[in-house]
Amino acid sequence: MLEKDALKTLSSLDLDMAIIGRKEVGDSFWVKLAQLDKENITHYNPVDPVNGIALPRYFKSEVLSKALSSAEEKLG
Repeated sequence: MLEKDALKTLSSLDLDMAIIGRKEVGDSFWVKLAQLDKENITHYNPVDPVNGIALPRYFKSEVLSKALSSAEEKLG
């Protein structure tokens, strides 16, 4: 879960995109397994939205709009 002012904080930073939500919430076997998977990915791979495996979950609206417009043009 995100902190109450997480989106406000993210939008105040000079980032086009960010990886967020790297901690699972809950105590079930599957939640623990998902958390172990995330820890494994971030331990052995760079946390980098371009070259890493973890995908960004936050995008500035301008970046997302540009990407969607480009995809729309290429798809026809």
